[in-house]
Amino acid sequence: MSLAEAGERVSLGEKMQILEDPEGNWSLDQVRTHFASRFRNNDSSALNFGFTQSTIWLRFAVDASQAQGSWFLVERYPILDEITLFVPDGEGGFQEYAVGDTRAFSLRPMNHRSFVFALETDSGGVTEYYIKIRGKGALNMLPMLYSAKGLVEFTYLEQLLQGLFYGSLVIMLVYNLLLYLSLRDNVHLHFVMFLGGVIYFNICVSGFGL
Repeated sequence: MSLAEAGERVSLGEKMQILEDPEGNWSLDQVRTHFASRFRNNDSSALNFGFTQSTIWLRFAVDASQAQGSWFLVERYPILDEITLFVPDGEGGFQEYAVGDTRAFSLRPMNHRSFVFALETDSGGVTEYYIKIRGKGALNMLPMLYSAKGLVEFTYLEQLLQGLFYGSLVIMLVYNLLLYLSLRDNVHLHFVMFLGGVIYFNICVSGFGL
């Protein structure tokens, strides 16, 4: 996939190849050599594997020739248990970035609710990346590639919409709390508890809670 004519963002799902490891025991070296021929092309922008005990390997290649500026891999589904990106180190090996919502937030290359990784685009040429995902929940992915400008715009718009959503809920919660304190009507107290639960649930599943 060439970045020269990609604009500011490109959906990565359709550019990926998929390999399922039923036992979850394969190493990167095994995936790159013994099982390389088992990868199959994906034909959808989203990757939905459902609830599975298998480890899923993904492979994609990026052509950074004539690419302008920095590019970032962004996984927008924030509650993946474990996601590991393998980036070539230029010496025949791979640098490993292991993150996920079951791992410490400090391990993330960028402090963001989504999983954001900087790609090695400065050297140009074609680079092959590998991703390993696994977890106890549903394995769903929405992978995107963003330029630096595209990432800033995506984050700004996302934060604006999330702010409007949570701000509306907080306003309703405070309003009903004041009504309960003045009227002592349990209906308003129950609504406050309901809104509190909605806010807490959404903070957890959206990744902001991390």
